Amino acid sequence: EVHRFTIGRMKKAKNKSMRSSSLEKISGIGPAKAKKLLKHFGKIEKIKNSDIEELKAAPGISATDADAIYKHFHGEAEQN
Repeated sequence: EVHRFTIGRMKKAKNKSMRSSSLEKISGIGPAKAKKLLKHFGKIEKIKNSDIEELKAAPGISATDADAIYKHFHGEAEQN
């Protein structure tokens, strides 16, 4: 019984962590914008490898959001 209870708690904790995206750690990006980004790009890897212009092209992503996302993955924004 204790084993079943422990396994159940571990599954709940894992499922809870799987519901939130690492994108939500970026300032200004909540669950809705994270979902839009993943739907537009398909994978986090594609988001990481995108430039600011590509990020701005995603639905619902402003220039400020794109800059924050780019900075999160690359350290500093591109200089234009």
